[in-house]
Amino acid sequence: MTTPMLRRALIIALEVGLALALLTCVFFQAVVVPTALADEALVDPVVARAQGALTIIGILSIACFEAVLIATGMLLRHTWNDSIFSQRPFIWVDVTIGACLLAAGLSVAAALTDIVAPSIEASAIPDGMETSTGTALLLVGMAGTAVCIAGALVVAVMRDLLKRAVTIRQELDEVI
Repeated sequence: MTTPMLRRALIIALEVGLALALLTCVFFQAVVVPTALADEALVDPVVARAQGALTIIGILSIACFEAVLIATGMLLRHTWNDSIFSQRPFIWVDVTIGACLLAAGLSVAAALTDIVAPSIEASAIPDGMETSTGTALLLVGMAGTAVCIAGALVVAVMRDLLKRAVTIRQELDEVI
């Protein structure tokens, strides 16, 4: 068994880690994604024609991850207050599931960006330059979709386990 002081120290350390991850995500949203796509658009015509859409998809995908981080922090707060086995944490579990499903939809959108974007004329591609970006977007987008759906399914199973634990706790409280 862990002591209450060690438990609180662990929760504080986890919250600090979540805060640092959240700050890193904000930096990626504001600086890294737009800059990287702007630089790539200069050399890749596929990225150039879909730069705006890919930037929005990238920023929104990171926002989904931020929502998961915030929900995890709130669940840690419920652990801190010893109210994790109540009805209140379910909203944060649902936020996590929703963020995973939204991220899956954004992954599908990223995968289909090359198909939906207007086609590139062959004269726009410099000689000797092969563009496999469309194929890469399709593969990475579908892999991202699979990972996000799997994450949502895992959290949904954990939600059911939490629901059962809450029910058992309520029954035990009635007995006592």
